[in-house]
Amino acid sequence: MKTISKIMFFTLLIASILTACKGPAGPPGKDGQDGMDGTDGNANVRTYVFNTTTMSGSVFTFNLNAITQDVLDNDVILTYYKQSGFYYAAPGPGYGGYYITRVYSTVGIHYLQFYNWNGTSYSISAGDITKVKIIIIESTNTTSSKEANRMKMLDELENAGVNINNYYAVCEYLGIDPE
Repeated sequence: MKTISKIMFFTLLIASILTACKGPAGPPGKDGQDGMDGTDGNANVRTYVFNTTTMSGSVFTFNLNAITQDVLDNDVILTYYKQSGFYYAAPGPGYGGYYITRVYSTVGIHYLQFYNWNGTSYSISAGDITKVKIIIIESTNTTSSKEANRMKMLDELENAGVNINNYYAVCEYLGIDPE
């Protein structure tokens, strides 16, 4: 019984000391120095969303007037598609590794093609792929070669720690709504 009384006494004593040591709040401190401004980003990012629930076959074709010769020569075009609730980057392996995708563009048209791993056509059933997003990132420098412009933009994404194969990371970095 004495041990319990001593423990309770010391517990109350410590609680009293901690409570009694609390004084009034001091005056607020000075604001810190503002940080340096970062490099301006590229506000010229366009996203095109296509409902593909009724599309089927080995090639999805998207008529897109935004794909001009200038875009093909200077800008970056990223493609993502949604299947079974997940976004996949194209080109690359598809859902479950069952197929691979490739993308091609010409003036006014963007193609998403599906292949078996041996290079033969793979056919997608209607409803398997519900959405395709095409993101065009405009070049901010048109004085150098077109390939150098694209590489600069891809390097910028990489230097910022953005994996272009990760749809959500690209959307977050570019300020795009992921849905």
